[in-house]
Amino acid sequence: MLEWDAVYPSYDVAKRTIDVNYRSLLTIEELLYPLLRDGARVVNVSSNCGHLSNLRNQKWIETLKSVDLTTDKLNGFVDDYLQSVRNGTFRKEDFADEEEVLQKEYFDKRSVPGHIKTDMAQGGGQIDADEAAKVVLYLILEASPNLKGTFMWHDR
Repeated sequence: MLEWDAVYPSYDVAKRTIDVNYRSLLTIEELLYPLLRDGARVVNVSSNCGHLSNLRNQKWIETLKSVDLTTDKLNGFVDDYLQSVRNGTFRKEDFADEEEVLQKEYFDKRSVPGHIKTDMAQGGGQIDADEAAKVVLYLILEASPNLKGTFMWHDR
């Protein structure tokens, strides 16, 4: 969910965005992952907003790239972000100008199919849905298991 008119959001918008784009994934992971067979493939389809290249704050980048990052640490990081929005200390300069909220890659693979021609794109988009689905199908059916944790663009 992206609030197009609130790139640097109020607390309510930031919290709703985090709840939808981050905390809901934790819930899915908690409820569905135990049901998956060994070797199952999970693909998270997202926009490029979650890519670390959208951040300017070096401390944030180091935190999110840390091999010691746990769910508890990530939750604390997200809570700190929300608190900074709430108390007015959030600095939009920490993000690239056009991006909104960072996300952590929890799923085996992450796919960014591109700007797809859909209703959600509000008349925009350069890629047909059939074309965008190709990278998702590739990740599910053909990709090496060694790609775990990668961020896959629409053009591979």
